[in-house]
Amino acid sequence: MRIRVLLSLAFILELCACSNDIELFHEVLRYDESFKKDSVEFILRGRDSQYPWKQNQKSAGNSETRADINYNYQYLGCGFQPNTLPLIDFNNITYPILDLGKILQIGKDNKLFDLKSSRFINSWSSNTQTFNRFNEFAQSTSVTKVVKGGFSLANIPIIGGLFGFGAKKKYKEVFNTLRVDTTRAVYGKLDIVYRDSLHRIQVSESTLKDLSGCYHPRFKRDLYESPMQDVLRTYGYFMVSGIESGGLLTALYYGHFNSRRLYEYRGKSMSDSISATLTFKNVGGSVDFSLHKSRGNSTSNVIRYRSIHMSYQSLGGNSISMNFTPPTEIDKLSEISFSSWAESLQNKNLLTVIEFPENGLVPLYDILLEENFKERIKKYMLQGVDNVTQGLIEPYIYMESYGNQDVRFASLSLVTKYGDYILLASKQFPGGIPVSDKNLQLVFNSMIDRGKAFFPGLKVKVIHYYVSVPCPEEDKEIAMSTVVLPSREFVYDAGFQSGDMFDWEFCTCRENSNIYMICRNSRIAFTLADKSTWNQYCLLMPTDMKNLRKVSLSDLIGYRFFAL
Repeated sequence: MRIRVLLSLAFILELCACSNDIELFHEVLRYDESFKKDSVEFILRGRDSQYPWKQNQKSAGNSETRADINYNYQYLGCGFQPNTLPLIDFNNITYPILDLGKILQIGKDNKLFDLKSSRFINSWSSNTQTFNRFNEFAQSTSVTKVVKGGFSLANIPIIGGLFGFGAKKKYKEVFNTLRVDTTRAVYGKLDIVYRDSLHRIQVSESTLKDLSGCYHPRFKRDLYESPMQDVLRTYGYFMVSGIESGGLLTALYYGHFNSRRLYEYRGKSMSDSISATLTFKNVGGSVDFSLHKSRGNSTSNVIRYRSIHMSYQSLGGNSISMNFTPPTEIDKLSEISFSSWAESLQNKNLLTVIEFPENGLVPLYDILLEENFKERIKKYMLQGVDNVTQGLIEPYIYMESYGNQDVRFASLSLVTKYGDYILLASKQFPGGIPVSDKNLQLVFNSMIDRGKAFFPGLKVKVIHYYVSVPCPEEDKEIAMSTVVLPSREFVYDAGFQSGDMFDWEFCTCRENSNIYMICRNSRIAFTLADKSTWNQYCLLMPTDMKNLRKVSLSDLIGYRFFAL
């Protein structure tokens, strides 16, 4: 029976293709073992030989080192990966995502389109944090306040693990002579911060169109010509959208509890111990502070620890120690005054980048237009990229149908070079329709014609799944009947209508150098960011490229963008 179904299906599809496709069906039918499977798959039409598949050999990476990033507003627009502490550490900054030089020039030429804002602050503050496990650091205020999305984003295991890994790495580096016993350990962090000024890049829905024209050339190349997992490994999950300049003193504390019990008291005990080692006075803008051995009523808390060690680092001003000092037991700590360091911060030439402000780290998906890019990043934030190995693939048109002796459902999708499935057409047949029915033939003709209209030279792959639906009344349960079919992570319904194949055009964008393949009726825009993309999707470049209609992204509000 399956042979008869396949023969009829092949006959119908054969009519939709050229005569050379007949040989393909003969090759498929040669293998009887195919009919013992739950599905049969074959190539209906090969790729147009005029457009040989050539994958760009540009992998995500950057020849520009972080030392070359010497903008006036250091780190703004760069990628971020939490490898160590403090978060502002140079080793957490990856590569430029936005071309800051271009952003500054735009603001200089026209204040109305300035994407950067600055504000003078001139304030001191102190902040103490404690945590028993390193992953808890991601849930601390120093992370949740600076990450756009706050606790809900930092609490994702993958993201929390990244921040926790960075904290653990730094504590192990600083306290390398100490045995780390997580069942008895508690960790503390003290920040004394002088904030001189705040600098931001405006990241919002209203500025996305402007930011899309400010991608750093290397980032844009990597974004459109590399698998997303490689982009995230290179640039990180976040972009720096805000920085504060000034001076920063960070002290790290490590305590070893005498007992595994009293777990809930460890943080409170460590916090009291940190307070007992700090004297901080801020009167009329004059700051006087020091670190010293424990004072006050902390003895009852400190005695719970076998020992508490402390190490500190200062950034900006006449730095006392730009690297973390060797750990010292707080009961043996000689008084260290930082008053002269605080005074040196009045010299603006000695200030440095010291902290991220609230929402100073934005998820990478927040600055991208394309829906398929956004969804991949969100998915990888949940599952990570360690086990993701798929590279770019040859794009193709994919037709699939479900049924047994008849067809219940058929769909046609564009499979992008990133592995996304973008639905171009679909049809459900209540009660089923025999594969020899002329109406089914017309539907298949129409669907494949739609794929040809958009991407005429791409390979067409066909698969038919043998799925039994008990009776016509249960067609609504088709989804339940197909639970055994292969699942796909990145599937998008573009919402194309039957007349859309005659309602699209290529347009150039005023804000960036992209060409957009726009379908006005369905409000879809395919991004062609590079000349190589035309060949990859077998698209013939218009001879009058310079005369294409120019559009602004503000004209495309409400459109869904997909990268090709």
